[in-house]
Amino acid sequence: MSFIIFHSQFVIDPPEQALVAANRELIARFEEKIKQTIARVWGEG
Repeated sequence: MSFIIFHSQFVIDPPEQALVAANRELIARFEEKIKQTIARVWGEG
């Protein structure tokens, strides 16, 4: 069995682009906080 993955491009207007960018930044911040917390809990930091 083989799988074919299709990647489509969506046109996003500028206000939505700003929201997407802000959400990506928020995700990056929380990922870093999670990494720091895990390191602290496991004594790696």
